[in-house]
Amino acid sequence: MGTPDIKIITGVRRSGKSKLLESFKEYILKNAADTNIIHINFNITKFENLKEYHALENYIENAYIYGKENIVAIELLRRGYEVYVGVLYKKEVDFVAIKRNEKIYIQVLDNISDDKTFEREVSPLLKINDAYPKMVIARIRHEEYQYEGVRMVDISDWLMNE
Repeated sequence: MGTPDIKIITGVRRSGKSKLLESFKEYILKNAADTNIIHINFNITKFENLKEYHALENYIENAYIYGKENIVAIELLRRGYEVYVGVLYKKEVDFVAIKRNEKIYIQVLDNISDDKTFEREVSPLLKINDAYPKMVIARIRHEEYQYEGVRMVDISDWLMNE
């Protein structure tokens, strides 16, 4: 850590390489807030399609792009949604995505670990008083969860799922 060098860990099977990498990842996440870690486990079925190098390269490029709003907008259009920018109570909602009778309110963030940023981005969604789904897409680096009815989804997971 601290250099741009690539680190390589080798060892015999079942010697603890994966555990070492998981510990190192946690250390980095705790000590360097503005990091971009891509964790791909090829033993998990959702990553099977990444074994082909073009798909893997695309996945990595998408995970490292800053300004993730463009990626989300393009993906929503690809999924057949009409995409609008919304304003509610003088606060912007990044996207209102509409497909037939379906509507989704979406905020896109790079990092939700800062409390002020989290509050600023989630508050417009919490003020919407209809039953349509509300979602924050961000680098959360863990499983999806709910915050006061708003889905918190990791951008990598969202991009991988239809």
